[in-house]
Formats: sequence, C-alpha cells, structure tokens
Amino acid sequence: MLAFSAQPLSAAQVPDLFQGEVLVNEQTQASRAEANQRALAQVLVKLSGSREGISPAALAGAERMVLKFQYAQRAYAPVPGMFEEPISELLLQSNFDAVLAQQKRRAMGLSDWGRERPAPAVLIGLDGLGAQVLLLNTQATPPRMFADAARRRGLPITWMAGSVISAPALFAADDATLAARAASIDAPAVLFGRIARAAEGWVGRWTLVDDQGSDSWSLVDPSARRAIEAGAEGAADRLAARYASKPGQAPAQSITLVVAGINSLNDYARVTGYLRGLSLATRIDPLEADRGVLKFRLALTTSMDRFTQVLGFGSVLAVARADEPADIVLSDSGALSDASPLDELKVYLRP
Repeated sequence: MLAFSAQPLSAAQVPDLFQGEVLVNEQTQASRAEANQRALAQVLVKLSGSREGISPAALAGAERMVLKFQYAQRAYAPVPGMFEEPISELLLQSNFDAVLAQQKRRAMGLSDWGRERPAPAVLIGLDGLGAQVLLLNTQATPPRMFADAARRRGLPITWMAGSVISAPALFAADDATLAARAASIDAPAVLFGRIARAAEGWVGRWTLVDDQGSDSWSLVDPSARRAIEAGAEGAADRLAARYASKPGQAPAQSITLVVAGINSLNDYARVTGYLRGLSLATRIDPLEADRGVLKFRLALTTSMDRFTQVLGFGSVLAVARADEPADIVLSDSGALSDASPLDELKVYLRP
C-alpha cells in the first residue's frame, strides 16, 4: 500500500453494483426495453470490470431481470470556456436481480471483480480557462462528471488534498515524478489527471500508480467531458485487469485466519466487524484467543490469494511479512512466528 497522511484511504465495497443507469430521451415502455439492455450491459461491465465480451444477443430478456426501476434527472452547471450551457439529462435507473445477473456473467464467461475493490485517490488538474488549477471542489462540474463515470464502472474513489502537488508541478511532472509522489500516499492506488485545451478540443492525460507499477494513457476529444471520463474508464479497465478473477481462477476455499495485535474489546469488535462486512467471507467462526492473538475459521467465496489481495487494499488488517518489525507482527504467544499450514493466513491489526 502507498502511504499518505492526509486521510485514511482503503478498499471500498461498491454500492449499487446491480444498478444500471443510462441516458434516455423519453419515459415510454418501448424506449425502456432498449434502455434496460444497455443498463444490463453496464451492470455486467461493473461485475466483470471489462467492456469486452458482452454481445447484444446476450442482453435479450433484460427487462425480465429488473426488480425495480425509476427515472431521475441529472444536471451539471455550466463552466465558462468549457461547458457554456447547463446540462440536463434524463436517466433510467434499473436494479437487476443479483442472482440472475451473476448467472448471466458466468454464462458469458466474464471475470469476477468482486464487491471489494481498490479505491484510487484522485487528483485532477485543469489548464485551459486562464490558469493551471487543481479541481479541489468535488461538487464542481468536472469532478462530478468524473465521479459519475467512475460510479457507472463500479470504481470507488476518494479525493486527494491539494497539498500533495501544486497545479504547475502536476502539469510539468513526468511519469517517474508522479510515481514518486504517489509513494507517499496512503491508498491502494493513485490517479493523477491533467485536462487541458488542445488544437482538436481537449486532451485528458492520466497516470495510475499502484503497487504493481504505473500506467499512463490519454484521450484527445472535441468534448471536455469525454477527456474527463476517460480517466475513470481507463482506471477501471486497468485495475480490473490486475485484480478481477478470471473464470475458474479463484475457487472457493476455507482458511484459518490468525490475527495479532488484539489488545482490547474495541480491537476485537473492529476485526470482527470488518470481517463480517466482507462479501468474500460467507462464514466466520472464532476458534481461539491467546494473549493478543485471535484465530478464525473462514469460509470464502474465493481463493486465499484473492482474499489476501483484498486485505492488502484495506486499512484494517495487514498481512504479516518477514520484514515487518517484530514488535508489530509477533504477539507474546509467538503465534505469527511459527510456520503456517497451507490454509493459514497470518495478519495483524493496523493501528
């Protein structure tokens, strides 16, 4: 995990994972049938993390999978020099049956991104309205457009503070400089965006940094909105490619979880509450407690490797490593210093 002291950042459970939200022109049954196919496609992209492999034929019968739907209005305020007029949109929000949607995903051979995902810390700069500035007002139109695009992809995000880097430094930085900045940020991933005017309209340059390295992409488009949304789309594509499980890749497994650093009832409540909130664990059985160390037996919906990966996104439990300070990892009982069985995972409670 990267480290930054401005605010604790972690993995997040994606809300509304089975809701699709698509633009419509009217509120008629005929238009709703087509819109629900697009909404189902959006849900399948959320579940799998990929925009590939979803055929129109597979979306037939989408309306029969809808549990409820509603229409909503979305408005964006004008930004002089960028969006001259207010933007008003009519949306169809359809909630799909979770079991049927997952069955559809598996039948199509799509990956499973899970509900717990890394939440990138995002910072966006803008150059083209008279000065280079950081978009720190998250209720302004450009950040809202980015956040809405991220939500449509099932990508949880947090916003960075402006003290991380100045606007001029952000626009001047190369990938190596941004990767070095990201190393001080306490987040499972960091996303830097730079939106600027170009001869063809607008260019969005994006750099994603996490423990697996850095990746950059850009989009030039007449629409500033597309340049902004390309950041969310590109980040979701890349994080899902890294962390989503391909079919058959992460079979269900039961493991023993050994947790060190439990020194109070509050610590116990924090750990058990965190574990019960994970969608990857269907059963959690306490086994024993001994001098600050708790043992649980967990029935997982995935493999231990995938479960370990999700813990690494978060800020509650950390996987014990050989290079951790002994006073953090080892309890008085020495439980974390012993050799582990193959199905045992040793972790410690973060402060």
